Amino acid sequence: MASNWSNCGVCDHRQVTKPSVIWCSVCEEGLCGDCKEHHSNSKATKTHEPVSIDEYKSCRSQICKSLRSVKYITRNTNFSVENTTVRAKENDITQFQANIANIKQHASELQTFLAMKQIEKDVSVEEQFIQSIIKNDATNQVDISFQISKCLQQITATKQQFGEIKVSSGPCNLSIQKRKDRQAQIIVALPNRNIDNLTATLINRIDTDMSDIYGCSLLPDGRTIFSSFKQGKVKVLKSDGSKDFEIHNIGSSLDLVYIGCDCVALSTLEQNVDESITNVSNDKLTAQAYVTTFGDKLFYTNCSNDSVTCCDYRGNILWTFKDTTVLLHPYGISVDNDGYVFVVGFSSDTVVVISPDGQCHRKLLSKEDGLRYPTVLHYNQFTNKLLVATTEKDAFLFEVKR
Repeated sequence: MASNWSNCGVCDHRQVTKPSVIWCSVCEEGLCGDCKEHHSNSKATKTHEPVSIDEYKSCRSQICKSLRSVKYITRNTNFSVENTTVRAKENDITQFQANIANIKQHASELQTFLAMKQIEKDVSVEEQFIQSIIKNDATNQVDISFQISKCLQQITATKQQFGEIKVSSGPCNLSIQKRKDRQAQIIVALPNRNIDNLTATLINRIDTDMSDIYGCSLLPDGRTIFSSFKQGKVKVLKSDGSKDFEIHNIGSSLDLVYIGCDCVALSTLEQNVDESITNVSNDKLTAQAYVTTFGDKLFYTNCSNDSVTCCDYRGNILWTFKDTTVLLHPYGISVDNDGYVFVVGFSSDTVVVISPDGQCHRKLLSKEDGLRYPTVLHYNQFTNKLLVATTEKDAFLFEVKR
């Protein structure tokens, strides 16, 4: 910048003194009327946008005034790199939530458990990252202040320093609470649900036109699916009870479950062994045993001794239920959203509900509700509907309320 902006810089180099009429911030010099015309026509400078010398004087005065009144430039500045990283982790967590919603909607209970275990490991890694941010200096509050130099009187080319910028760092007030800790508090605060408040209202009685039904499931679109052990077929019925389609010659089929994407997993009496399956229970299950899961627990029936057992995934038995006055030869088993266990009694013609801790139970359905030799059931956790099938052709769809 020229030291004397009031005179033409070009003429000044030629030892001629002429007052400047415009100021070019690119050339950083003032120009007289003659030099102004050359400046505007020259190929190198015609794109410059000069201002009148009066405008320059006004802007210069305002800049000086503003600089004298500045005390602090900004407060609470976060480093952009760390902020970008945290936003990326936030996007990862959002993706986890979306994956969990899709898993709950489309996956089987076993698939849901295995997927949740993997997600739990991934979330643990992200949690450690967030905790590490708090422990280091990355999230410290940063205050940046600007102190004006007292000797700054005017903007000149010879002035190399306007002031001094100081950066101070201190711990932030951010605190992170683990979701598990919040869940623990919520669980303690929740009131106990009364098993006696459960009611089952019949919605539809379905004529399956099948025998020896050992598997049934409610599909997301309202259709029902059944498998016949003796007939070796699977039949899908529409929500109004009419036949949609059926598949024949599939062998002695047992239980089935909807696993998403219009797919159903079916178990048969074939002796092929999947070596990828790990034994969980220490008990030897009977051939007619039915199994289901909820959270980190596994539930299975034993028709030989009329019992229902709950264990963890290490095979440690948590509780065993047995009451032959309400439950004889238990077969099908399912669990609702709160961990209540629904079991059919083949010989007792009943559906019994057992509390999550195994301490309370109640006969929910009986022969008076139309049950005769029930074999299997399925509780849809999204619609709170209960499908019960019998060894004969009848099936029953109930709405469960609490």
